[in-house]
Amino acid sequence: MPLADRLESLIGLAGGPHTVAVSGNQSLGTLNLTSGTNITLKANNPTTIELSGTGRLFTISSSATLRLEGPITIRGKSDNTQPLIQLDGGSLTIGEEVEITDNHSSINGGGVFVNNGSFSMTGGTISGNTSDQNGGGVFVNMGDFSMTGGIISGNTSDSGGGVFVNGGNFSMTGGTIRGNTARTRGGGVTVMTTGHFTKIFNSIITGYNNDTSNGNVVRNASNTVVDNMGHAVWVNTNPPRLRGNTAGFGVDLDSSQAGILGGWE
Repeated sequence: MPLADRLESLIGLAGGPHTVAVSGNQSLGTLNLTSGTNITLKANNPTTIELSGTGRLFTISSSATLRLEGPITIRGKSDNTQPLIQLDGGSLTIGEEVEITDNHSSINGGGVFVNNGSFSMTGGTISGNTSDQNGGGVFVNMGDFSMTGGIISGNTSDSGGGVFVNGGNFSMTGGTIRGNTARTRGGGVTVMTTGHFTKIFNSIITGYNNDTSNGNVVRNASNTVVDNMGHAVWVNTNPPRLRGNTAGFGVDLDSSQAGILGGWE
């Protein structure tokens, strides 16, 4: 049975998680996981699931759950206009050897858009995604994004090349954010006044320091490096709080308290 048919048969089905074994190269159109859906996509060997056409590959509605396990690459389109995965109140978990990559969005969120709900990244990679607006890798509008492992790298957007926290919560207790690019501010992470970002010592966000391979960076439309706009992190306070390199710092970046907690600036 084709993968699309297997997944469609599980949408809204009670119980679960319902585990779907995947392998090889798969093509999948847009899929809306409605309330009550609980699916685990699991691969034992390298597997690619590529978006066919344009739009969101997965939309995860309220009370729906999607888990991605094993060596799975979720690949978007360079001519796409939407985030590859969008949470509308549901739950997404990605683990080791999962990659969300190669997607373009003309709106916020190149890879994952957390409109509401819960996104847990325990491993894997979010890389090579672009947004014409904010959050090349991940855009958090509301809800929660927890990063305990993995890498967010090589993503590009106007602000928050790796992660843009518009509202809700971003907790980073592990993993690395590196090599992302923003055109205006926050090469690694941008935190707005209604967002909350907690980072501890076991996690790394690189600054630029002329490291063109691994450094997060702010580069304008002319590809010129722009300092003092938060290569690593930009927090939208008045005056703004920014850091060129946060590696090794424990920082609680509640935007209303930045500058007070955790040695921030």
